[in-house]
Amino acid sequence: MYDVGNCYYFIKAPSRKALVLFWLNFDVGEPKIDDRCLGDSLTVYDGTMFAPFRKWTFCGAEDVLNITSTSNMMTLWLESNTSHRFDGFQVQFNSYDVPCSIQSFGSNFGTFYSPNFPQAFPVPSCITYIIQVSQNGVVQLTWNQFDIDSNIPLSSCMNYVKLYDKSIRPENEIYKACSNDKLPKQFTSSGNKIYVQFMASAMSPFSKGFKVSYVSMKQSLCNIKRHTSTGAITIPDNPTYIHQNLDCMITIYIKNVDHVILRWIEFGSHLFQEISSCQNYIAVYNGIVNSANLVTKICNSSISTATILVKSSHLVNIHYQIQNYNRLKNFRFFYLGVTSQQLRQKILFSNATCEAAEWYYAAPFGDVTIERTLSCA
Repeated sequence: MYDVGNCYYFIKAPSRKALVLFWLNFDVGEPKIDDRCLGDSLTVYDGTMFAPFRKWTFCGAEDVLNITSTSNMMTLWLESNTSHRFDGFQVQFNSYDVPCSIQSFGSNFGTFYSPNFPQAFPVPSCITYIIQVSQNGVVQLTWNQFDIDSNIPLSSCMNYVKLYDKSIRPENEIYKACSNDKLPKQFTSSGNKIYVQFMASAMSPFSKGFKVSYVSMKQSLCNIKRHTSTGAITIPDNPTYIHQNLDCMITIYIKNVDHVILRWIEFGSHLFQEISSCQNYIAVYNGIVNSANLVTKICNSSISTATILVKSSHLVNIHYQIQNYNRLKNFRFFYLGVTSQQLRQKILFSNATCEAAEWYYAAPFGDVTIERTLSCA
C-alpha cells in the first residue's frame, strides 16, 4: 500500500551505460480509459522529467513491459490523488555497457550526422564513422554544424568527437572537440582513410548534434599543397617513385592562424641511413625557402615523434630530398594551425613586482609551449 501524494525516483548509471527496468509487481490506480490514466499512475521517463527522450505512463494491474533506456538516467514519477488503496509496484533495474556501433562510408563524397540530427542525440552514444575513399585519394573533412556540449574545457567534456588519421591509435589522433563556440577544424588526411569517433555521456537536450561532409581529393605526387587548418601528410604510395631520387616540396598555407605545429609520427627505417652526409633530409622553412627562414633540417630519426613549432606564420614550406627511394624511406607527420585565442596561460612564478607566464596549446599528444613572457611593474 502507498499513501496519497507524489513520489519521485531518480536512477543514474555511470557514463556510457544504459538502464533496464524489470517489473516484479505492478498495481497502481484503476485501469486506463480511452488509453488514459484518470487516477493514480506511474510515469517512467527515459532521462530526466524535464527533458526526456521518451516517456511511458502506466496504471491498473497490468503487465508492464520491461523498459530499456537510451540514456544513463531514468526517472519514475508516482502520482496518487485518490483514496483507494493499491499495492503499488516493485521494480528491479540493471545497467549495461553501451557498445560502439560502426558506420562506414565508401563513396568519394558524402555527409554523415550525429544520431537523431537535428534533434538531441541519445545518451549514452558511441559511434565510430569510417570514411574510406578511392585508393589514390585523400579525405578532406569539413564540419558544417557542431553543437554537442557547453563551452567548457576539453578535459571536462562528457560529449565529444575525436578525429584519427589512418587508424584508431593514440598517436594518430588529430584532435578532440566538444565546445559549441566554434566548428572543429577542417582536415585533410595523409591517405584514403580516416576515423571519426563520437562519444556522448551527458544529457544535452537542447543540442542538435553535428553534420559533417567529406570529399575525396586527388593525392599530389611530388609537390603537395595544403590549405586546410589541420592535416596529415605522407609520401604517396606510388610505384613510379621506387628507386627514384626525390626532390620535392610540401607547402602548407593556412589563413587566419598565428602559428603552425608540426608533429612527426613516422620515419621509415631506411630513411636516414647516411646520417653523417645528410644525404636524405627534410628541411622546414617559416615562409619562403631561403636560409634565413630555415627552422630546422632533419637528417636523423632521433626527432621521431617530436614536435616542431613554426611561430608567427601561416606559411610553411617543407623541402625533402631522398636518394633511391623505397617504401622504407617514407615519413608521416601532422600539422595543426593555431590561433592566439586557442592558447592557455600558465603562471610560472609571481611576486610583488614581476610575473612569468607560459602560453601553450593543449594538443592531443601533450601541451606545446608557444612562448614565455616576463612582465615587471
